[in-house]
Amino acid sequence: KKSITERPLWLPMSGTPITKNPLDLFMPLRLINAHGYNSYYTWAKEYCLYGGFGGHEIVGYKNIPRLKAQLQNNMIRRMKSDVLHQLPPKIRYTEYVDNTPYQERLYERIAAGIVQQRDEIVKSLNPLSKFLKLRQVNGNPELVEPDCDITDSKYLSKNAKLQRLLELLEEIHDRGEKVIIFSNWVESLRTLYRFVSKRYKTCCFTGTMKEAERQKHKEVFMTNPNYTVMLGTFGALGTTHTLTAAVNEIMYDEPWNPSDKIQAEDRISRIGTTQSVNIYTLITRD
Repeated sequence: KKSITERPLWLPMSGTPITKNPLDLFMPLRLINAHGYNSYYTWAKEYCLYGGFGGHEIVGYKNIPRLKAQLQNNMIRRMKSDVLHQLPPKIRYTEYVDNTPYQERLYERIAAGIVQQRDEIVKSLNPLSKFLKLRQVNGNPELVEPDCDITDSKYLSKNAKLQRLLELLEEIHDRGEKVIIFSNWVESLRTLYRFVSKRYKTCCFTGTMKEAERQKHKEVFMTNPNYTVMLGTFGALGTTHTLTAAVNEIMYDEPWNPSDKIQAEDRISRIGTTQSVNIYTLITRD
């Protein structure tokens, strides 16, 4: 029989503490009285750097060593290799492609513009964002070039990554297997859907879809053998989900944070996985 003075025992659990930002740790550490901050706002001011429009956007983080020490003093850590050592292996393939002449010309033009903005980029709070168009040229030239029309019958000849993606899908389907395709951007997946869905029954899972709709797509992918391709963004589909109906993943592009890619890989490498899984990453050479 419990005493009326007894307090509940809180045991917060997380698969990936502090992989994205310190804000995720405010509530778990507060539940166990591991910090003395009474408000989320004061916690954010302690660990976040602000800038951007009006100085209210989070552009970076600070005091991370202090936060890590605080976390380590209040957790029991288990590496995945310790608890899931019996999982079948992940087999990783890096698929290099050479840009088409169209993509090469577009890439060189955008690169020249970036060089001209060098001083501005160096001073930027988020310099990596300035290279976004260069990344998109390699997989979705239509996102940076208005004259590039995906409805044009010649579009496929302009996009080397998409050509290789379709070849991989054919190989995977010849084996009778399912596949998940990840991208950073919804617009990128819209282009892929236009071409992939003409050949294979395709499901989608992105942050722009209503929750009921995307859960339906997930259920269909997991249970209906006729639906063999799932398109998803890293942000919406890359964590928490179990998608073991597939044994193949294709990273059409990669997230900025390597841990996000590992999380996405683990959607098909879970407890209950009985065979090795294939992870393909499409990268433009040079």
